[in-house]
Amino acid sequence: MRSSRSSDKSANIWGILAGSAIIISGAIWGFFPISGDCGAPFIPAESSNFFTAGSCSTEAVGPRVGAIVAIVVGLIVLIAAIHYFLQLADVDVDPASERDAKPTMIERDSLTSELSELARLRASGALDDDEYRIAKARALGTNRGE
Repeated sequence: MRSSRSSDKSANIWGILAGSAIIISGAIWGFFPISGDCGAPFIPAESSNFFTAGSCSTEAVGPRVGAIVAIVVGLIVLIAAIHYFLQLADVDVDPASERDAKPTMIERDSLTSELSELARLRASGALDDDEYRIAKARALGTNRGE
């Protein structure tokens, strides 16, 4: 169980790194000059207008859309990885407290057999009522019988 959590965390770190790399790639792609005098998809040359339908605008549409898609996909991957990483951090508990909070099947069977044995000893007269209450409280992990 412990190795599963650590492998989930390392996978999440890779997800965070991959999302960041995709965002950076999209940004570089958006600011890298296309060709000629057109400038970059996100920064058109001074001679062309970002919204006009000239040759530079049509030439920049593909790279601009590609860069935007890369940035959006990178953000989605990054947000999902961070969200899952934070969920793992909230769920990560000490194995000892996890064991105490939820007894295993073996522990429940052991407790049942111990309580049955105490009841048998009480019925046979080997334990009086006070001894039975104290032993039962110890078995259940409470101090009510003392």
